[in-house]
Amino acid sequence: MNAEMRLKLGVDSTVIGRSIEDLLTVGSRIFFQTHFYPLIKMQKSVREIFLSFKGPDDSIPVLLNVEATQTEGGIEMHCGGMIISNRNRFEKELMEAKRTAEQTLAENAELTAVKNALLDHQKELEFQLRKLKSLKEQQQEIFKIIAHDLQEPLRKRSLRATFF
Repeated sequence: MNAEMRLKLGVDSTVIGRSIEDLLTVGSRIFFQTHFYPLIKMQKSVREIFLSFKGPDDSIPVLLNVEATQTEGGIEMHCGGMIISNRNRFEKELMEAKRTAEQTLAENAELTAVKNALLDHQKELEFQLRKLKSLKEQQQEIFKIIAHDLQEPLRKRSLRATFF
């Protein structure tokens, strides 16, 4: 393990030669034991595997490439890694953007449904308004007829009164 990685992990040179498992977080240790190490034994190399190392303050995400060689003492692993601490932040930002987009889309669907309902209500109100206007016109016609019919006896009476 190089000096820069030891500095990032907050360890000294005594870790050289020890198992990589000692430096991993619990979740990465489980992944290492169940998937990563058996894969290395079978394929002798692994590319772009994500593991989290225990750092002094927080876990440190690392993307690893590993080459394994068989030695007299067992399997020796040569690792090349890249700290990808921004990846988690980018993934969180992407997940937040996705959640916001889905929420906006859902709100947009709700707004569209409400708009359609309002348009339906508007059409119904316009229909009722036309119907009311027609009834009002009919009422005025009836009032005209009634007024005319009521005026006719009065007119006849006033004509009779002028003759006598």
